[in-house]
Amino acid sequence: MAGERMTPAQTALDILNTIPAIVPCCSGEQSVPSTTLNALRESVQNAVDEEQIVYRILQRAKPVAAAHVVRMQAEADGAVALAGKPNAVSEEWLSQARELLYSINARLGGNDD
Repeated sequence: MAGERMTPAQTALDILNTIPAIVPCCSGEQSVPSTTLNALRESVQNAVDEEQIVYRILQRAKPVAAAHVVRMQAEADGAVALAGKPNAVSEEWLSQARELLYSINARLGGNDD
């Protein structure tokens, strides 16, 4: 995801990686068990990996969702042409297709519809 915004899990991992093995406390020093810190780092790294997988899936789904919007728009336009008025079912499908594409764009950080 080079050049992209950092995800929350990536930010958390960066913060975790700045924590030293010994964390100063108000009355002295308190050590953070390395097993605890390593387990936390591993857990956050797993979240980073999962976010990257979701991101790649959404990137691949975006053109499919955009094509679906075009198909549903054509169907809705065809219904109007045939019946002379909008078809509620076609309009609902078009609305759902647009919402899906909007959700994908929002998750990817895009603002195009």
